[in-house]
Amino acid sequence: MKYPIAHMDKIIERYGKDIGAGYDIMCEFMKTLLVSSISGKVKDSRFVGIVPAFHGHAHSRSCQVWWHPLYIEGIGLTELEDCERLFARSNELATGTRMCTPFHRRQQILEFMHFNDLDKYASHGKLLYSKYREALRIISDHSAELSVLEDRLKTTAQDYEEYLCQEREYLDSLRREPPEETQKFQYMEALDQLQKAM
Repeated sequence: MKYPIAHMDKIIERYGKDIGAGYDIMCEFMKTLLVSSISGKVKDSRFVGIVPAFHGHAHSRSCQVWWHPLYIEGIGLTELEDCERLFARSNELATGTRMCTPFHRRQQILEFMHFNDLDKYASHGKLLYSKYREALRIISDHSAELSVLEDRLKTTAQDYEEYLCQEREYLDSLRREPPEETQKFQYMEALDQLQKAM
């Protein structure tokens, strides 16, 4: 766990406060961060951890309501799967570099990454513009529908936030067994031990 912690330390140091990062196991990694040597820095920076959208669906519902990008304010339309796509594209290097010397293999990987950086940099403006237009389209297309539903159901945006909080509380309460269940289990164990002792 040293490498991911060091990585987060550098990210917070470089980008400062109010940032977020996606990690396939962020729900568990955040627990580690909060007891690590950089826990103070993580708390002070108001760092937000996110499980990327694709991986989020493999996690439990109680994990999703806390960590999925859909429920985190400020994430927008990103799904945080850029690294997955980069590594998928880099798999094409394997066939061409399999028979290379270690030097030439590293050289090919470096060239691939350099080209990828240039390509991403060049297309970044287009990406931001298309995401912005998509957000405007979604707002335009669905605002009327949302208003109709809010009128019919007598709900507001505050209600949706409250529903999410209630769902989080409910799912968190399911993690702990009710005391009466624990007591029943202890009673059954005691009976079992008594029967074995006879």
